[in-house]
Amino acid sequence: MVKPVAGAAFSTEKQASRMWESGLFSATRTPFFIYLYQGGTGERISRDLDLGTESRTPITWGFNGLNIVQTRFTGANRRDRTWEPIRNQGAGVRWVIENELFTDGGGNVSVLIKPRVNFLLDGGKAVPPPPASQRSSGMVYLNHKPALAR
Repeated sequence: MVKPVAGAAFSTEKQASRMWESGLFSATRTPFFIYLYQGGTGERISRDLDLGTESRTPITWGFNGLNIVQTRFTGANRRDRTWEPIRNQGAGVRWVIENELFTDGGGNVSVLIKPRVNFLLDGGKAVPPPPASQRSSGMVYLNHKPALAR
């Protein structure tokens, strides 16, 4: 049985608005990130370092008590991933119990991810990328900072 340690929390929206890397996939060539932006929006980001590709899926998120619930839609289907904080390890790591539920367009709910322990690595403050209309041509945005295209 896993029980939360006293004080385990993401605290406020501002403190939770970070670039979180899933520890479940740390030290892999295909890392997985959740960027939580202030205001309840964010992105799920999957990268393939060998191919140099990245996919982004928009999400919304918010608190349910101390837990963070992230929601994303694919057509009429909904996925809700919950992080229940169980331990803060310094400023850079949060241990959570995470699970994910799938709700189809007809309202049928199934479990996609059974509750499991995972840790999240804090990659720094999450800031949404600038709108496409404000991006310069010939620039590539890495971690939302312009870099020269190679």
